[in-house]
Amino acid sequence: MKLKITESELVNIVRTIIESDDDIRVYMKRRHGSLLQSIQKQVAEETDPNVFGDEFEYADNILSWALNDFMEEPGNEWLQDRSDEIMDYAKEEFGEELFEVYRDMDNEEYENEDDEEFDENITEQFNREHLYPKEHIVKMLKGAPSELRQIVKKLPNIPCENDKGEKTICTKIPETIHVYLTGRY
Repeated sequence: MKLKITESELVNIVRTIIESDDDIRVYMKRRHGSLLQSIQKQVAEETDPNVFGDEFEYADNILSWALNDFMEEPGNEWLQDRSDEIMDYAKEEFGEELFEVYRDMDNEEYENEDDEEFDENITEQFNREHLYPKEHIVKMLKGAPSELRQIVKKLPNIPCENDKGEKTICTKIPETIHVYLTGRY
């Protein structure tokens, strides 16, 4: 069986095929801001990276929760039939950014664990020869009085290894800084 179609009909058929493949992008163009707000709301509510196994699980959950909120907004109900397409769109548009958010949260947690270990070390008796990670000393003294911040600038840089065997910069601290860090200043 042969079909005869005009050139304009062929153009219309091709245009329909092309638009139907990319048509979710057309619908989402106006709703992009609203979806972004839903995602940002979910990111703000979920601040514990330990709840998720990895960044993929984090992104999937955040996007699922955000899409549920997004679909419930007035005027978006008709999109529920296309939730898989919208999820694919959201992964393409926001996936990498969500991976970065997860990695940043995860890194902050490791830094906080290091700070807790450091806090345990600093409460011990003052020892003039004890080496402390210089990065932690500087971080702990950011809000210190200016006379202590001046001392920090003059602390020596001593190469050392941390508990994990990684090379880092350590320093020896004077008793005045030790007194400040232990809360007795």
